[in-house]
Amino acid sequence: QWALRSRDRDGVASKGAAMAGGGVVAAIIYGVFNQATTLIDFAVASTLVEGSVASLEYGARLASLIPGLVMASLSTVIYPELVRAMQSSDPKAAANGFAHYQRMGFSVQLLVSIGMIFAAEFIVRVLFGYGEFGTESIASTTLTTMGYSAAAIFLTPLTATTSAIYADSSRDCRGAMLQIAAWGIGLRVAALAIMVPLFGVAGIALGAAAATALNMAAALFIAQRRFPDFSAWGQLREFAATGLCGLVASAAGYGMILLLPQTNHLGLQFLNLAAIGLVVVTIFAIMAMALRLPDARMATDMIGRKFGKRRANAA
Repeated sequence: QWALRSRDRDGVASKGAAMAGGGVVAAIIYGVFNQATTLIDFAVASTLVEGSVASLEYGARLASLIPGLVMASLSTVIYPELVRAMQSSDPKAAANGFAHYQRMGFSVQLLVSIGMIFAAEFIVRVLFGYGEFGTESIASTTLTTMGYSAAAIFLTPLTATTSAIYADSSRDCRGAMLQIAAWGIGLRVAALAIMVPLFGVAGIALGAAAATALNMAAALFIAQRRFPDFSAWGQLREFAATGLCGLVASAAGYGMILLLPQTNHLGLQFLNLAAIGLVVVTIFAIMAMALRLPDARMATDMIGRKFGKRRANAA
């Protein structure tokens, strides 16, 4: 019996070591994938007209300044909760937790990226619009900032997916990470081949957004095979409904641009952007409640319970 227990312990230890080693390899695979896509973008930019690499670099930096910072902050807050959800003994509860945190990240990132897209030209002009940084440079940097900000919308749920796979200790995650990386690189090359001839350097960032969106969708189906209680199509429908809210809110924001007086005064431009942001957030919230999105229902119920308690205490 002692020999059997010893062999069992040795087997568990060997499996644990193998899973730990697999986690390291999976992390390396995903890190190489991220670096490879960046190198592809800049390699393509180096073949375009002079100034393309600078425009791409500035756009990527600006997109990482606010949308990227929000994504990093979301990852810091969500990742521990996501790991806790994925370690649940109930597979359905784990799948629901994964879907919830993924939707939450997508919604927040969508709003932030919409705000960055509206503010891109203002920020570029304030930071770089001096000296030899002329009209064409401002335009190309603005478009690359918009494109990479749009890519961040889909990168957040993609990161949540890879984090959930990585946090799942029941199966080796190397195969899933390798599939996601292969899809991502292949889609990036294909998207740039289509978009760059049409839009030049801006096509690199726009292609990155399209490739990241498709890679996110592919990753959902890879996750579905790993977590049978998770529905990739159901999550894509929720993303589409949230995206519709963002589209309507963006249209309202664009309407505000047409209505507000145009000015060259930086302070007034900032106030205009603040007004546009308020309208976008308000319309988005109204649309989310009208469409009865799951997270909007949860927020509404939570607010209702809070105010209900206050009224009960007042009575």
